[in-house]
Amino acid sequence: MIKFKSFNSKTFALALLFLCSISCTQKSSSKSSQNTLRMRLEAEPPSIDWTTATDGLSRDVIVTLHEGLVRMDKEGKIVPNFAESWKVSPNGKVFTFKLRPNLKWSDGTALVAQHFVDAVERTLTPKVASEYAYFLFDVENAENFFNAKEKSFAKVGVKAPDSNTVVYTLRSPAPYWINVPAFSVTYPVRKDLIAQLGDRWTDAGKLITAGPYQLREWIRESKLTLVKNPYYWDQEAQKKMVNEIEFRVIKENAVAVTLFERKEVDIVRKLSPLQVPMLSKKEPGFTKAAYLRSMAFGFGMKNPLTKDKRVRMALSMSVDRAQIKKFMSDLVEPTQSWIPEGLLGADAQRGMSFNPEKAKKLWAEIPNPPLKGLEYWYPNDEMHKMVAEFLQSEWKKNLGVDVTLVAQEWKVFLKSAATQDLPIFRQGWGADYADSNNFLDMFTCNSGNNYPKYCNAAFEKLLKDALNTQKPESRSQIYSKAEKMLIEEDVAITPIFQENNLFLVNPRLKGFAANKMGEFRLADVRFQEQN
Repeated sequence: MIKFKSFNSKTFALALLFLCSISCTQKSSSKSSQNTLRMRLEAEPPSIDWTTATDGLSRDVIVTLHEGLVRMDKEGKIVPNFAESWKVSPNGKVFTFKLRPNLKWSDGTALVAQHFVDAVERTLTPKVASEYAYFLFDVENAENFFNAKEKSFAKVGVKAPDSNTVVYTLRSPAPYWINVPAFSVTYPVRKDLIAQLGDRWTDAGKLITAGPYQLREWIRESKLTLVKNPYYWDQEAQKKMVNEIEFRVIKENAVAVTLFERKEVDIVRKLSPLQVPMLSKKEPGFTKAAYLRSMAFGFGMKNPLTKDKRVRMALSMSVDRAQIKKFMSDLVEPTQSWIPEGLLGADAQRGMSFNPEKAKKLWAEIPNPPLKGLEYWYPNDEMHKMVAEFLQSEWKKNLGVDVTLVAQEWKVFLKSAATQDLPIFRQGWGADYADSNNFLDMFTCNSGNNYPKYCNAAFEKLLKDALNTQKPESRSQIYSKAEKMLIEEDVAITPIFQENNLFLVNPRLKGFAANKMGEFRLADVRFQEQN
């Protein structure tokens, strides 16, 4: 019932050929690669356009090439970056950033405050189709401009009073907002280059960035090679950075581990669930880090097969999450809640509990239950395949329902989830900042990441109330109500586990650390031989 070909001898031969090709390349370039850091990407990045990219794979590359006014450090704290300082008005609505002097792009052009204003305009322009545009809706008139209720961008609350100052004015105080200028949709853009090059502006040899590295080469479905940006603002730090970074596209988990063991790849993320128990015990490079990342299955609220809430409730109560730990080991921690532990309003017991008897009774009450046509859509990789097959088995065993599995390549799946009303699908989210709002506002009506197409005015009012509440205790209560509405009352999604962040890291490396958002900064990584 799974719509993709199974592993066969042809696949195995291709994997061997891939291993050989990488090994041969490594040997032929050993001299030039002694100061090259190689990291595995589990798929081709869908985009490195920081205004429109939506996934973690793309972001890993983007944050190595480009940066914002501020950034998150390894503790998840906001630290200065292009902005050397900032201040917040007493009413909490106006954020004023002062840029470092003499900032430049990788082509030597001056980086000025207007480039940050241009970034906001591009993100909020509907035809650009930035799914993260809603991240900026706290800015005064940003949502109105996005929805064409305000025609003039000059009315949006972002200004560059001079070349060295960027000012954001919010429509209301937002306790978490200092995190937003660290996110990629606020990174500065060059309107002149985008106008000149069109969709080709992110190609190797054309892409102009301002981060620690620049893109030298992009071989599709193979690798991206990054080299130092000679105009990066922190020249002292750059002297100690590795000379090159290679992001290698290695789709098979087993192949990635083999290359790591052969010291041909330095960092591997996305480990095989089957290999984790062995690697955690025997591999000195095995690293486990806390991760604010939740996984669920979502429902198409407008899909004819799942628009009846009783269907969603029955499917949700038919899944025994506790069984997931048995085959996913250290990769996951089963939970019923969407807001990760440690954030305001989190409660691991909130949500739809496993109750197959109640699920069957509820299913029997549905006049025309969807006995045919139900599908579960997911990205085609090993972990998500195992989860999909588990869900399929649970629905068959506990509810007697046959669900077809539909696997797609990562970037194809993202497009399908964003543009179609899928019946059931993988729903995942990793924190962009450590606040519960980040896990809830993605389900607002105008959010580009709202794959269930959920829209509830009462839910959105709660989120707005939370923004206007400064006391953590009160915000926690509001977020609790909002999450209950999302996962219990409306059942738009059903959380099943929270992920741990697992890596294999070459013991020769120092300085590699992922924060709770799953972010890491390769510009901070050094080989042990370096001073």
